[in-house]
Amino acid sequence: MNTQATNQCSIQINADGQTVSVTTILSLEDLDKNGVAWCQPVKELNAQSAPLTRLGTYLNIANICRECNRPGDEIGILRRAAREFGNRVTEILSRLDVLSQVGLPLPEMPAGWSIVSVDRDESQFKLLAGIGGNIYSSFWHPGAKLGGLAGTPGLEALGTKAGIDNASFHICFNGAVVATVPVVIDSTHSAAWVTNHPSSGCMPIEVHFVDASQDRDEAYRGIVAYLKHLSRHFGVANFTIMEKPEEKFGLYKQIIKRARNYSAEIWDSPYVDLRVKESGVFAGTRKSYKSIINWCAKNLVVEYFTGDEITDDRITYFFRVIQDLHEELIARYTDGMTTELFMHPILMCRNGQGEVAISKAADGVPYGITVTTYDNGVAYYALAGSKKINGRNVGPYIVYDSLLRAQAKGMNKYVMNRFFGASVSLSQGNVKVMGDRSFNIAFFKRGFSDDCDFLNVYTVFM
Repeated sequence: MNTQATNQCSIQINADGQTVSVTTILSLEDLDKNGVAWCQPVKELNAQSAPLTRLGTYLNIANICRECNRPGDEIGILRRAAREFGNRVTEILSRLDVLSQVGLPLPEMPAGWSIVSVDRDESQFKLLAGIGGNIYSSFWHPGAKLGGLAGTPGLEALGTKAGIDNASFHICFNGAVVATVPVVIDSTHSAAWVTNHPSSGCMPIEVHFVDASQDRDEAYRGIVAYLKHLSRHFGVANFTIMEKPEEKFGLYKQIIKRARNYSAEIWDSPYVDLRVKESGVFAGTRKSYKSIINWCAKNLVVEYFTGDEITDDRITYFFRVIQDLHEELIARYTDGMTTELFMHPILMCRNGQGEVAISKAADGVPYGITVTTYDNGVAYYALAGSKKINGRNVGPYIVYDSLLRAQAKGMNKYVMNRFFGASVSLSQGNVKVMGDRSFNIAFFKRGFSDDCDFLNVYTVFM
């Protein structure tokens, strides 16, 4: 390996009638210490939005890494470039294809422990996970297998989103899976499970244990070691991961041994226990909601759609309704709706795993919509929108109606949201204060029950 302290590389890029020359100076000591995501030339790109300059910097670093026989760093910076530029630069894809055949070493693991990752051996990964179909990215449902990694029938119609690397892996002991860890990395170069979610920012990585008999401290040691490996070999800036309180900080203990910087927060997800009687569901709602619920029950008519009733034309109609009901929010806060956020629950409903409910006045005008999905006895408040009628916001009613519908269908639990982060948190190394929109959503959804699931959530910079 070339150990020269500092290397320089220049490149000239011609694209769209432009010619840009980029020169990059890279300290190998800096690279060893901070990895490709936090070395000085990449840090300087935080203030650089010009695509050709960014691309030239990535390629210069990749060329230096190749010259210095650093294939792990080379593949990390090229993966980073591929997430940003995709199929537009064939050189990146061809070099990644060659590097993927090299067989880069895995991190040292405790005796008997090993990693099987989807990027190295997808067939073996799926076999061990019991997944016969596709592997999915950034899909989450509280009742879904492995948090959504195995998807759910119907999602295949959505296709694969560009700019996403699926880096999920199993940690095994003596060849048997102990836990599965779904991980995706998007074009912001942050690793989580669902990235860029408009309310929580992301859904953290979750460790799904299969074998409860194994030593979890050893498992967490291997998991954190491999996440550090991913940070370097995928050019990851940070990853967000969670553990439940009952884990007694087993994961956290390993993070503080290896991470240079990290944040620790408590996130919560309100839910309603549907095993109580209907009267109990009503009793658990906020007092101010009850008169609205009673008035709307007398003055609104609800239409329900599921399965084959959800045609392509109706999907277009649902989108139009929800955007109309969000008109005031969009004007104030911009539009947070994405294709995945809308289509994932709609496709589940089309498959019979949920329903769309539209509440209308006597004249047929929609005043509320909910999209509720079901999986493994758990109902999930996936999407909703409402507006006022006669001075009353029908939001409490449409959610209460969806609670009763889920209860009647035999669901045991109704999850009100993914997870709400702290009102003051860390994002990309900066302090983030929860905006009015997210605060109002959190306040509203906490109005149907005092019950909450809690998570310890860590954003880690390796």
